[in-house]
Amino acid sequence: MELLLFYIFGGVAVLASLGLVTGKNPVHSALFMVVVFFVIAALFVLLGAEFLAAAQILVYAGAIMVLFLFVIMLLRLQPEELRNTSRHAFQKFFGIVLSLVLMAQIALIVRGGFFKGAKGNYTPEVVSGFGGNTEAVAAVLFTDYLFPFELTSLILLMAMVGAVVLTKKELK
Repeated sequence: MELLLFYIFGGVAVLASLGLVTGKNPVHSALFMVVVFFVIAALFVLLGAEFLAAAQILVYAGAIMVLFLFVIMLLRLQPEELRNTSRHAFQKFFGIVLSLVLMAQIALIVRGGFFKGAKGNYTPEVVSGFGGNTEAVAAVLFTDYLFPFELTSLILLMAMVGAVVLTKKELK
């Protein structure tokens, strides 16, 4: 039964992700992202990580999506601006380059060479030794993965500053 639910949630996640990436309307893409966040939370529940599921819904589906929707509203994209993509050739080039970098990172992670410095092998027995799900997440997050955690917060801060700069009108 769990395997069937995993395949169903995984399929919905893949379809919603495709809708997110291929959507022409930014609001529709944001709604697809909400679907992806909820499906990932359901997958966390299937894995027995209830704390991560709740954090996924509260932080990502709640707070981050509100931030994204505010940015979309602040940009005030008109329909003709959404259709005119020929002037963004440099963005397509950087998108291709960044996609290649992402694929290389995924290959490193799959090979197992990227996180060889991580200290723990977090099996269910080790997690139960922490006292539960929340304590295990905190122990891993603030020891082995402190740098990526802090780097993510800086990236989100830069995204907010970028949104403000993009929406700023020239002072006359």
